[in-house]
Amino acid sequence: MDPISKFLVSYKIPIGAWGKAFFTFLTDNFNTVLRAFSNGLNFLLDGMVDGLLLLPPVLLIALIALLAYVLQRSKGLALAVFIGLLFILNQNLWKQTVETLVLVVAAAAASMAIGVPLGIWA
Repeated sequence: MDPISKFLVSYKIPIGAWGKAFFTFLTDNFNTVLRAFSNGLNFLLDGMVDGLLLLPPVLLIALIALLAYVLQRSKGLALAVFIGLLFILNQNLWKQTVETLVLVVAAAAASMAIGVPLGIWA
């Protein structure tokens, strides 16, 4: 190894220790606020998951496939979505799929809620 690489490798920046100290500080000083935020977010996300799980899975699969067809005007895509989601249901992974769907939709909505106003403002 050349001398410059040896120097760079031998003197590591302690990112792990700094990160641990930072998150320890946050949890020690803002635990109440973070816990309240976490509980509120869990309440909303769990409510959306429970609402989607109330629907019969085949009905929700048909609605998602219909949405895919309406958005893309592709029978092949709609059929692939329908078959793929039926396979997920067959593998008994439906609850996890709905939870993931809710998390992705919520994250996309949150990023758009922040990004669009920032983009307009910039």
